[in-house]
Amino acid sequence: MFDEQVFEPTGEGGSGTADRGAAMSVSAMEMTQGWGVERRAARQQEAPLRLTARGRAVLVLLVAAVLALGALWGGRAVASGPGEPVEVRVHVVEAGETLWQHASALAAGGRDVRDVMVDLAELNNLSSNGLQVGQRLLLPVDPDFGR
Repeated sequence: MFDEQVFEPTGEGGSGTADRGAAMSVSAMEMTQGWGVERRAARQQEAPLRLTARGRAVLVLLVAAVLALGALWGGRAVASGPGEPVEVRVHVVEAGETLWQHASALAAGGRDVRDVMVDLAELNNLSSNGLQVGQRLLLPVDPDFGR
């Protein structure tokens, strides 16, 4: 595939010209293969990545900055704790009463009755909208309680 050329080593008076009778013979294929082996060996002998004291300091500051931003930014996304206390009166449920009726009576200023029902269910820890006769229901005194 490649022509074999013979090179005469340059020395004191050597010209470095090609000569078929010289002692050193190297083919182009051998040169490229040997070079690849040397490069692979050099890559394997490289020292592993080391983190300097300065690098560690930068890394620590970077992690601290990310955590601080997460705490500041994420704190706004977390649901807040219980709201302000609501003044309530205790009502004992009688036959035929519904949560909708109580929510309708409390919905003031064009407020949606469904929103008031949700607020009443949360205030009374109700899992459903159904009421039982004799059940104690907490009804807010202030009609703007859930806003």
